[in-house]
Amino acid sequence: MTRTRCRFPWRPACASLVDPWHLLVRTATGAVADRTRLPPAWARGPEGLAGSDAEVVEVFTDRVPGRRLLILGEPGAGKTMMLLRLLLGLIRTRQPGIPVPVIFPLASWDCDHQELSAWLADRLATDYPGLAGPAPAPATNGRSRPTSRARALLDQHLVIPLLDGIDELPPHTRPVALDAVNRALPPATPLVLTSCTAEYRAAVSAPAGAGVPVRLTAVAGIELEAVDPGEAAAYLRRDAGGEGTSSAECWQPVLRLLPTGTPVGRALATPLTLFLARTVYNPRPGERPTTLPDPAELCDTTRFPTAAAVRDRLFDGFLPAVYRPLPGHHPRWTSHQARRALTFRPGTWRTTCTAARTSPGGSCG
Repeated sequence: MTRTRCRFPWRPACASLVDPWHLLVRTATGAVADRTRLPPAWARGPEGLAGSDAEVVEVFTDRVPGRRLLILGEPGAGKTMMLLRLLLGLIRTRQPGIPVPVIFPLASWDCDHQELSAWLADRLATDYPGLAGPAPAPATNGRSRPTSRARALLDQHLVIPLLDGIDELPPHTRPVALDAVNRALPPATPLVLTSCTAEYRAAVSAPAGAGVPVRLTAVAGIELEAVDPGEAAAYLRRDAGGEGTSSAECWQPVLRLLPTGTPVGRALATPLTLFLARTVYNPRPGERPTTLPDPAELCDTTRFPTAAAVRDRLFDGFLPAVYRPLPGHHPRWTSHQARRALTFRPGTWRTTCTAARTSPGGSCG
């Protein structure tokens, strides 16, 4: 079955959430530079950051003065996927001696009790056990005892931190966390930070310390846009078997509502929800469509009066769809067993759906 993919377009982030462009240029150059003498690849303003998909590598490495980037978007818009694309692109072009990009999921950071630099080192040592050992003697960082290889890499700026999901931290700690990032990773340090837009806006508007609002300094920003309704429709039809097939025709009631403000139209506007929808409702090779639920049910505003209700239906249907038997493939576990194994705390199994976007042939972005 031929696969299609949704694009990940983005626009410049709201000006109130990032530093003015002239300050980014000044920070990156150390002075108010003559615009005619700036590196030619640099964007001449926030509008030059617009793009999509793999362009994120060019945006980060070439267009943004200082290589400090904020990636915003709605839940499920593809922020983590953007980090993965950036990571792979940077590694693909990396030369010896150039800093290595590493993704750090911020959800496990207790910013009230641990400095960011210490947490980054702990994460490196945990995820890459070879970095837990002591660094060579010259890399003592002025301490009386040798530091770990992980800490040495950070101290020598040989890691580009890709910080994923500051919105995953408790709301009251986010301003504190942003302040900690600013202190540990000052303006000259390349970094990327992702967040849901509303949560980041709330964090930078909240008072911190003496009442001064805190936001990430010397950073440019992009915001992922909703999936174009036409692309969403093409994705769902193609994955269902293509034009003229009965399974693709089942989507027609839904497709008519994609460009509207109805609950289903608002819900199916992100790569994550589109991926969930195709998993729940589209047949796999050799599978009979009549054995699957009808996607037209999502149009029922009595059952699903809000976009959140539509999303809940998709999440609830995900595990049963993933673990249903297919011709030539019988899962090792039932969906009930999978749900029990994945639900070690409330809502955990839903987070698993986000990771599933990267499964072979399964991602819409």
